[in-house]
Amino acid sequence: MYDRRSTDLVLLALAVAAVSTSAPLIREAAAPSFVVAFWRTTLATGTLGPFSRLASTTTIERRRIALAGFLLAAHFGMWI
Repeated sequence: MYDRRSTDLVLLALAVAAVSTSAPLIREAAAPSFVVAFWRTTLATGTLGPFSRLASTTTIERRRIALAGFLLAAHFGMWI
């Protein structure tokens, strides 16, 4: 059995590193803001997806998760 606390700490460290490096990378990107937002959200999903527990969620929860991801991408697009 794995230790959930150590997994959470690794994920937290990964999230802090991603947030810390995002501003310089976005500043140097020569792409429209919505393209940057799309790739930022897609890469985060690919990175954190394997650690998710989607198998134990219901269909309505999955739809809410997808909506939250879409709104987050829209937020990034507007913010950038």
